[in-house]
Amino acid sequence: MKLKYIPRQILIGLLVIVIVPQTSCTSLRPPSQSPKTEVSEVTSPPSDNPWQKVKLLRSFPGHLRRIRVIAINPDNRTFASTSVSGKIKLWSLKTGKEIRSVYRRNSIDSLTFSPDGKFIAAGDYQGNIKLVELSTDKAISIPAAHRFPVWSLAFSPDGSTLASGSWDATIKIWETSTGKLLRTISEKDAVLSIIFSPDGKALASGNFDGSLNLWQPDTGKRIRSFRGHLLQPAYRVAITPDGQLLVSGSGDKTVKLWKLQTGKLLHSLRNHSDAVIAIAMSPDGQTLVSSSSRDQTINFWDLPTGKLLQTLEGEAIFALAITPDNRMLIGGGEDGTIYMWQVVGP
Repeated sequence: MKLKYIPRQILIGLLVIVIVPQTSCTSLRPPSQSPKTEVSEVTSPPSDNPWQKVKLLRSFPGHLRRIRVIAINPDNRTFASTSVSGKIKLWSLKTGKEIRSVYRRNSIDSLTFSPDGKFIAAGDYQGNIKLVELSTDKAISIPAAHRFPVWSLAFSPDGSTLASGSWDATIKIWETSTGKLLRTISEKDAVLSIIFSPDGKALASGNFDGSLNLWQPDTGKRIRSFRGHLLQPAYRVAITPDGQLLVSGSGDKTVKLWKLQTGKLLHSLRNHSDAVIAIAMSPDGQTLVSSSSRDQTINFWDLPTGKLLQTLEGEAIFALAITPDNRMLIGGGEDGTIYMWQVVGP
């Protein structure tokens, strides 16, 4: 398919963004009745899963407009947020206070920390990429890295390379120390989400046509494809820390769990009434959190069983991330609000 540039207003509509009327609630409340959950081979979740109950620790205005990405520093002390207004803000995890603004560009669409927490990478709507050293604010700029918006960024586990996925239907691998382009991988449609496997030997992509692909980042060769999202966009992908499962959230309202080594579909999780546009994986690989901004719900899943742990509702959440200590969930809202939930119990 030949890609054409699409005006931002239309493109945002294609990517599920519909502004939902905001309620005046200050927390997300358990719904009185949740939609039916459909999974395969489900058993009861372990009683010690810490994400069976959470409380809202704080919420506060973060940006003037919809938050695109929440990224948490591996040091477990700070997190970053960015919005369609283009500003990246750095926040304290302990207090929720803003520390400073890191970088500003017209609409930052992707954001991630390096594995050592010393750098932050940002991709914008114009296709540019910037790597910023947080201690000095020195930056490596990659202008016109892609022809169209950069929707996703991912560092390799050792931090030596940065992968970028774009609306121009390409994945590019960059040398982080120099910004040099190492290779380009071509997809058939726009790339919405990418993630490295824990050993760095594979790179997974989620695409606008609903396809999921697994690539060798060193050679650019495709390892396998995963089919099952009914031609609906695969908005987010994640891989469990043990490298066994690929998780995808899609416009078909499902979260799917796949065997990474074989491509076998293990579970289809259904508890959203609209597109799943955000997912967050716990660092122990036991819990997945998913959100659909349209249906204003957040679902917590026990990954080994596919069991629904709990559902919160009340606000439109567009971005999610779990802290490295597995104790806190950070959410970014359609209206620019940042939410911080804390695990209740051990």
